[in-house]
Amino acid sequence: MMPLNRFLELTGRLTLSSLEYDQAQQWGWDAMPPSIVIRALEEAIAKTPEARRIKARLSWYRHDVKDAYHDWRRAVGPY
Repeated sequence: MMPLNRFLELTGRLTLSSLEYDQAQQWGWDAMPPSIVIRALEEAIAKTPEARRIKARLSWYRHDVKDAYHDWRRAVGPY
C-alpha cells in the first residue's frame, strides 16, 4: 500500500474511497516507488491549487503518476 497520508494532507481530505484505495494498491503492485508517486502527486496538486478546495480524487492524478514513473524508469534504465 502506498503511503497516502501525504495525499490526504495535500487535498484536505480525511479518507479514501475504495476505488482510490484500489488505485494506490495497483501502483504498489506495479512496483512504483512510493517516493515517485508522492512527488508526482505533490507536483500535480501544486499545479492545480483548486484541488484542495474541491477535495480532488486520487484518480484525477493517475496520468501524472504514470508519466512520472515512466520518466523515472527511462532515467534509471532496466534492472
